[in-house]
Amino acid sequence: MDLPITRIKGGVGAPLGFLTSAVSCGIKNPDATRLDLALIYSEKPCASAGTFTTNRVKAAPVRVSQTHLRKGNLRAVIANSGNANACTGVQGIRDANAMCDAVAKPLKLKRSEIGVASTGVIGLPMPMMRLEPKYDELVERLGAKNGSDVANAIITSDTHAKEIAISFDLGEH
Repeated sequence: MDLPITRIKGGVGAPLGFLTSAVSCGIKNPDATRLDLALIYSEKPCASAGTFTTNRVKAAPVRVSQTHLRKGNLRAVIANSGNANACTGVQGIRDANAMCDAVAKPLKLKRSEIGVASTGVIGLPMPMMRLEPKYDELVERLGAKNGSDVANAIITSDTHAKEIAISFDLGEH
């Protein structure tokens, strides 16, 4: 089957029914204003899957997201840059779950319907006191046109945001 594929604008926020947002928390640097906390939310239940490292050393967000996916489909993913929440032990698991809990209530979801992803410095505890005041704003900013903000919020050492959205027609399927 030869599908004509068209590149479209919108990144991760392009699919109908998906809302996105991003805010600045100063995760790596409290004085920074760059976006570093993002949320992707599906307004309706949807199929979900994950691809994870096979390394024995797995960051807390990887372990939490794997557990949540085993329980069923996700409806949201909260992601951050600046701190990988890796090699952080039991506290890292608590922090990853707390990130899920913080958006679960306003989105009317169960913790297990939320994945969490973190990228950045390894071995430091997540600075939760910088994230906590921003959760409400993160949920309030959810919209259909913020996909590029999400891509910018997860930049670490990249020189530019990496995002793409495509459109194709499956005919009657």
